[in-house]
Amino acid sequence: MESRFYKCKYCFKEFEPKRRRVQKYCSDTCRNKAHHAKKPKHVLPIPKEKNLPTTEINPEFKSQKEKMSFAGVGNAMAGYLIAD
Repeated sequence: MESRFYKCKYCFKEFEPKRRRVQKYCSDTCRNKAHHAKKPKHVLPIPKEKNLPTTEINPEFKSQKEKMSFAGVGNAMAGYLIAD
């Protein structure tokens, strides 16, 4: 009986099949990797609104930490004086 070698469809190494039916991959690892490579990656879409929440996309946007107001300055001063 002659031994037939097949090429793995993921890593392209030659292998001798261990099952009766024709194998596509040399191991379960290659089979799993091929399956995961075939699946599309889940990418979150960028919202198409004018007020985007990140400064990289919308440089005019300032987070709450970057904004200064007179109320905030007054509260900080009052807290400082009370703490002293």
